[in-house]
Amino acid sequence: PAAFCAHEVGLGKTLTAVATAMTLRQFGIVNRVGMIVPNHLIEQATRQAYQAWPAGRFLIVTRNDLHGDARRRFAARCATGDWDLVIMTHETFSSIPVPARVERQWLEDQLGELENYGRTVGHAGKRIAAAVRALQGKIERLRSAYNDPQAVMFSHLGLDYLIVDEADKFR
Repeated sequence: PAAFCAHEVGLGKTLTAVATAMTLRQFGIVNRVGMIVPNHLIEQATRQAYQAWPAGRFLIVTRNDLHGDARRRFAARCATGDWDLVIMTHETFSSIPVPARVERQWLEDQLGELENYGRTVGHAGKRIAAAVRALQGKIERLRSAYNDPQAVMFSHLGLDYLIVDEADKFR
């Protein structure tokens, strides 16, 4: 299930997210929650998490965790620890690969939807044709950089619930 909190700035979206995560965990509905925030809000999310739940076990990405092998160590800590809430930036979250077959299937589904829409629109589909070509290019270049058998995949993190701040960045 998904929910969308569109409160105005300052009305407590971060606190709502932290309380949701901790409540889901307390009731045993989820094992580990990931909270994804923009880079500039990581300190605010950290402060809110500790204010709302001082005894919580939080794993929070730092600026040092964003580069090279440190990113891999952060992912490994996430996968092996018993965390109430894992708070990471959009950049960190986006850099964690999913298995190539999962990404390929998603891209092919998107391609199929675009092609079907292009057929129904007819001649007005210049943008759709460009999007189809771009998506086909992505499929061709599919994660050549992630052929590392040692890479920690998203499925290894153990996150079974995601809360995304500024979710429009992932549409």
